[in-house]
Amino acid sequence: MPCVVQMHGEPGSGKTTLAREIARALPGVALELDVTTDALVRAGVDSGREGAVTYEVHYALAESLLRMGHNVILDNPVFRTSIEARSLALAGHGHWWMVETICADDDERVRRLASRSVLPLQATTVVDKDPRPGTSDPQSVRLVVDTRRPLAECVADVLEYISRGSGPILT
Repeated sequence: MPCVVQMHGEPGSGKTTLAREIARALPGVALELDVTTDALVRAGVDSGREGAVTYEVHYALAESLLRMGHNVILDNPVFRTSIEARSLALAGHGHWWMVETICADDDERVRRLASRSVLPLQATTVVDKDPRPGTSDPQSVRLVVDTRRPLAECVADVLEYISRGSGPILT
């Protein structure tokens, strides 16, 4: 049965980098929400609507890949309970885990944001000390990974977490 790894974390915390490496290691497919959002905005989806449309496309792709037997790593933060519930619902197609990335050094997180290559839509993102006011933290059990450590160690921790069967298994 395939697995779903739901990434969570603030911008610059290492979600995308870790998601890509998890996908290589499993193997699996990392679905980056920012890529979908950027494509929809370029295609003319009205500003203000692209968020809901992006998540619909994101989860539809995930479900399709899971049905084909692929492991899926969802590279999107979980700052709303509805997103967490939607992510967990994919567990009906496979095992489910949540991995939260943190960068415990806020100056390093901000440096990462300033130095990364970005999609056009990301270029408008404001680098802020609290980039998610008015949001909630996930309620699901999750592995928290400090990405200041070497990437290989972070990936090994995630693979061990998955192999222990720590995530909910819903069939």
